[in-house]
Amino acid sequence: MNKFSLILLLAFIWACTEKQEVPDLKIKTTGVSDYVDLNFSNADSLMNDPVKIHTVKVEGDLLIVNLSYGGGCKVHTIDLARVHPWCGTPPLPPPSFEIRHNANNDFCEAWFTETLQFDISPLRESGESPVTFTFSATGYGDEHFQKELSYEFE
Repeated sequence: MNKFSLILLLAFIWACTEKQEVPDLKIKTTGVSDYVDLNFSNADSLMNDPVKIHTVKVEGDLLIVNLSYGGGCKVHTIDLARVHPWCGTPPLPPPSFEIRHNANNDFCEAWFTETLQFDISPLRESGESPVTFTFSATGYGDEHFQKELSYEFE
């Protein structure tokens, strides 16, 4: 074995035994976020890349969403958007929320799962409990997630 091969072999062994700390980015839970109001003037301000919704529920003043998405090479942004009606003339439709995901053109294939928490307490302004609302998200392919939820408060 020549010197070059021996050095290469030793470097490979050293690299394989060197402990490297790699953060677990596959599953995470975030803090509480506010939702973003969307109306006719900013309706296209948030991207709408696909996600896979696993669960969505209301607990107290929080909307808790467990979802997954593909990526891994760029930073992704996920927002909850309250989509306001184009016309404010009564009777108004029930509130509508959408997950808005910006993948930043990330075509990597790692699969991430997150549990996100959003404060929906501004819905109390209606003064009527419970508040029924729709939640939706753009899925992969032909999938689209939609669910009706109820927010109760005193």
